[in-house]
Amino acid sequence: MEKSVKDRLIEYLKYKRISKSDFGRSIGVSSAYISSMRRSISQEKKEIIEQIYTDLNIEWLLYGIGSMLKNIKAEPSLLDILKEFDNFKKTQEELKEMIRNQNNLIKQQQQALSLLEHQKSNNNNIYTSDVKQNSIIKK
Repeated sequence: MEKSVKDRLIEYLKYKRISKSDFGRSIGVSSAYISSMRRSISQEKKEIIEQIYTDLNIEWLLYGIGSMLKNIKAEPSLLDILKEFDNFKKTQEELKEMIRNQNNLIKQQQQALSLLEHQKSNNNNIYTSDVKQNSIIKK
């Protein structure tokens, strides 16, 4: 047996932990409104409910179509999870490759720096030697 609008409204109120009297007050009706519901909700009350209870799927409330709440994300399928995992693995491999490339670049730069320091040291030795020779010659 299909649920009535009244049954679905009660289900929503239970889910949201809203009392029937609080709901009635919020839309401007008596606390007996829900109990006295027969078939459906007037257009005026429907519009008020939509304005106040923005997460409630009005199609579900009136016709039982769709899910109770709007914007409910469907659970991802196993295929979606596997695709996301593959993307994660690809990204992880790309990051590892970038790190390897950066490490190689660092090693090359360290070698170049070491070579420059060695050349500087040699140049300083030559300069010092030249200065000593010139000072000996002048004496």
